[in-house]
Amino acid sequence: MGRSHLYLVTDLVGFYEKCGWEYVGEVNELDGGPIRLYGTSALPHREQGK
Repeated sequence: MGRSHLYLVTDLVGFYEKCGWEYVGEVNELDGGPIRLYGTSALPHREQGK
């Protein structure tokens, strides 16, 4: 789809790191509370760096 990175927010701690996602930091939810932000490359490993 032309995107190089994917991001998600979750309150799970540790799960996405084990799946290869990188912890980016905390952001605010719609209600103003903090939630964890993760990111990862959307490209297959063999295509990274092209």
